[in-house]
Amino acid sequence: MITVVLFIMKKNIPERQNSLAHNNVLALAEDKQGIIWIGTLGGGVQSLNPKTGLFTTYNTTSAGLISDYVSSLCMGKEGSLWIGTAQGLSELDIETKKWLIWKVLNLVRNIFLIRI
Repeated sequence: MITVVLFIMKKNIPERQNSLAHNNVLALAEDKQGIIWIGTLGGGVQSLNPKTGLFTTYNTTSAGLISDYVSSLCMGKEGSLWIGTAQGLSELDIETKKWLIWKVLNLVRNIFLIRI
């Protein structure tokens, strides 16, 4: 039996609305629906629907993300996405699109959540 794996390269193309938000990708996760979640170093978090090829961007301007510098992603048991950033931890309820934020205390500086 031969298994064929096809990889499609995605990259940031500023003049295209439907492209990767930033070329530095630090984290990937997949939810129960098969949506790929992408954590970027400067572009926030994106979801990629593999069936349609469409990206949805979540960042500090368009959503409740605490920082656009994302270093880790983890799917929670309840279907939420945990996002480790340069400024703290964000949780996105994928179904309701509601955000919870845990900020890093001012006493702790230059923290970067590598793993969740």
